[in-house]
Amino acid sequence: MTTSAVETRPGIGGSSSMFDRQNNLVLLAICVIFTLLSLAGIVWDITSGLLTSGLDGIMLIMICLMIGGVFSLEILLVAGDAGWIKLPNLIPPPAAAKPKPVAAAVPVAPKPATAPGPAAAVPKPAVAAPAPKPAPLVAAEPKPAAVPPKPPTQEAK
Repeated sequence: MTTSAVETRPGIGGSSSMFDRQNNLVLLAICVIFTLLSLAGIVWDITSGLLTSGLDGIMLIMICLMIGGVFSLEILLVAGDAGWIKLPNLIPPPAAAKPKPVAAAVPVAPKPATAPGPAAAVPKPAVAAPAPKPAPLVAAEPKPAAVPPKPPTQEAK
């Protein structure tokens, strides 16, 4: 009975084999070819005057930039995975768990005041009193509308 060892990618923490190195070189060659073709498309678009002639030139530039960017990013990832360059680690390592301080079960007695003063005369409560509940809302009686005063009448003489 034979056992097979599963090879993992070097960036993931497994062992590297000749097959992985060969795959990295082939993948790197493909990415470099497509990146160079994208750059050639950008240069041709600018030198032929297609860029200034309308929307076709602008769209060709955008497509070449997108394809060149994707394959350039893949070149960086392959190089980092193979260990050729050191990429920054975006995920920080987990911090060691710190033990939480245990709250004291017995309350600590307050220290006696050294000199009597105005603050020492009023003891502070150990626990804050709960806030008083607000009074229930009662609908207020409507006030009567202001009645305009009667105009003075002239009495007959």
